[in-house]
Amino acid sequence: MTLSEEDIAAFEAIGRQLQQRRDAEAAEKQRIADTKKAAKEARHTAKEAAEKAKRQQQQATTPAPVKRNPQPLSGLQAKVFDPIVPIVEDLIPEESVNILYGLPGCGKTFFLDQLKKAIADEEPFLGLYPTSPKRILHCALEYSERQYKEREARLNIQHPERVDYYTADDVDGAHPLTFADIDAWCTLHPGQIVLLDMYKNLPLRVSKSWTIEERLNKLYSPLKALAAKHHVAIVAVAHSNDLGRMYGGPSASGRIDNAFCLVRDKTPKGSPANPTLDTATLTITKARSAVPDIHKLRFNGQAMLWEIIQKSQPAPEPPETLTPKLQEIYDLVAHHDEGLSMQDISTKLQKNHNTIRTQVKMLVDENFLVRRGTLYFAVLDETDKTGDE
Repeated sequence: MTLSEEDIAAFEAIGRQLQQRRDAEAAEKQRIADTKKAAKEARHTAKEAAEKAKRQQQQATTPAPVKRNPQPLSGLQAKVFDPIVPIVEDLIPEESVNILYGLPGCGKTFFLDQLKKAIADEEPFLGLYPTSPKRILHCALEYSERQYKEREARLNIQHPERVDYYTADDVDGAHPLTFADIDAWCTLHPGQIVLLDMYKNLPLRVSKSWTIEERLNKLYSPLKALAAKHHVAIVAVAHSNDLGRMYGGPSASGRIDNAFCLVRDKTPKGSPANPTLDTATLTITKARSAVPDIHKLRFNGQAMLWEIIQKSQPAPEPPETLTPKLQEIYDLVAHHDEGLSMQDISTKLQKNHNTIRTQVKMLVDENFLVRRGTLYFAVLDETDKTGDE
């Protein structure tokens, strides 16, 4: 088949049109690629310029390193420091972090209200511990202002000018209470006391996967720094009665000065409501003290406050009539001031773990040993303490 000249010319025209279309598509692809490249280079240049400006700003605002020289001891001996004043005698000193634990509904808020009134009106706390009048910041973030007023009317504080407060009405999700707010108040009122109810309402993120050490760093280190900076005492409330896990271990010893664990006694099932049976146990664990104070409390429903019905008794001296097996355990623990865990005792004595657990429980029940977290400490008499020093 022979194509005519007209057919050949038509095919050539179609070929030229296809080639022109391909050339146009290639040019458009190249234009898009060039545009993207130019935009990427512009972003990179802008990023470099921003980082350079940031470095220059940091260099301009960063103070020059200060050369510090060690101080001679003779100079320190000549200095005179103000004494640490107890806000609540034998309980809460200035520049301290104190934690109040307890299960929900055990009466922690009433306990904190009672502490606030005692300090504001210079009354003995729980009728036992003398107080010094201080200005108080009460972060009552669990209550509205209306609810807070109702609680304050019941307390009848004689010196309301000594109490400042935040309530849930003062904060919201977009503007939570922060450490900066508390720091600003402490700057104006150094050496006073801050009550945090509840501590969880502060904007802190704590992961369940964190170790106890990581949680303590996140939760309590800022409080310790705040207390040291302004010489204030801080009492923070937490929903927990697991005193040992969060306080008793060595990781917490540098952050928490005192811990108050409030455990309400259970009412037997089927028993009628009886205010005289509304009792609780208050365990006060003080830093660097192996023996806690344990008070028996009763809640006065009319006055809405806690009353001590049985004071903490001094721990008895370990008698010389312990059985040889119990005496062996006691002697071992007494020679380890840092405390021993149940596993440590079992390993060092090379005895069955279950047997050791039973014997250690007997010593704890008789107040020969005391437990703090996972560690056990010997209850020493004053003669032993003096001899060790």
